[in-house]
Amino acid sequence: MSRPSAGESNVAVVEAAFAHYLAGDRAAAEPLYAPDFAFTSPQDDRIDKKTFLDRCFPTASRLNSQRLLRVVATSDELVLAYYEYELTDRSTFRNMEAITVRAGLISEVQVFFGGEQALTGTSRDASGLEVGRAPDRDVARVLAGYTAYAAGDFDAAVAWLHPAVEWIEPVEFPNGGRRRGPAAVREYLQGSRQGWRELRSRPIAHRRGELIVVVHDVSGVRVDGTPHRARVADVFTMTDGLVTRMQAYADPAEALG
Repeated sequence: MSRPSAGESNVAVVEAAFAHYLAGDRAAAEPLYAPDFAFTSPQDDRIDKKTFLDRCFPTASRLNSQRLLRVVATSDELVLAYYEYELTDRSTFRNMEAITVRAGLISEVQVFFGGEQALTGTSRDASGLEVGRAPDRDVARVLAGYTAYAAGDFDAAVAWLHPAVEWIEPVEFPNGGRRRGPAAVREYLQGSRQGWRELRSRPIAHRRGELIVVVHDVSGVRVDGTPHRARVADVFTMTDGLVTRMQAYADPAEALG
């Protein structure tokens, strides 16, 4: 059985850290950082883990959105993350981070600030979905669920579900159908994840009015050794920060209807 390379595993750690930051979930993020973690930016000179979590982690409230543009492992330890974020005043910037991951923990982050980006309005991705500038804390919570699912952390995957959540998977999916409540959704997600020996998850979230549409690229190896890749769309309804409804589509184009 082949295993993910060190670089691939480290990319997953970095993506999880970004998702937890946006969701404001310090409890989930803290175990990802090594005890001797050091953080450096043009405003911080090798501050330690506690100072970073106290000073920098709560700053997601300044953002309307943040999205990873590129995350690349350049060696067994170094991951480069290039991302764009929009502040609440609508100004948009891009930064680069050099992130060292050792033994599955982030040991150092160096941040390099970029310049302000010109606003160009909305655009559309390959699925025809609008890429707008309205994502908020709800989007971060939805994406945190995908990160948790891929990592096999099913309690975290359902953490932002409403007690009466309605969850609808296409009937053609294994064990597809309609479920209600976080416990039923957790059971479904656990069974779905166990069908993968190796899994690579790439969710991209978009605002579509009041809905959050996630185009989800999944690839890897099924438990029977068969390589598999799929592209689906999940449409989320959020109320007071919790998912009240999710409907999945085997064909992302159907999510546009």
